[in-house]
Amino acid sequence: MGLEAKNDTILALTHKNVAQKLNALSTKTLPHDYIAAATGHNTHRVYQSDIRHFIESGFTLLASFEDVLRYLQAHATTLNPRH
Repeated sequence: MGLEAKNDTILALTHKNVAQKLNALSTKTLPHDYIAAATGHNTHRVYQSDIRHFIESGFTLLASFEDVLRYLQAHATTLNPRH
């Protein structure tokens, strides 16, 4: 196989690899991947704890502004003990 044929083969394989990687990226949940990469394990753990507390307090996700306000008013002294 000549040098030109080898280069064409390498180029074709590279294009195939790039296409496969782009296809894999398009099937991922990219926003979730970015969030996971941008925040640490402890941050995720604290967010989960906060959401669990919110739900256990009788509220649901996709809460209205008023629901969030009621939650904050009810738990203001325990949510941020520095104030």
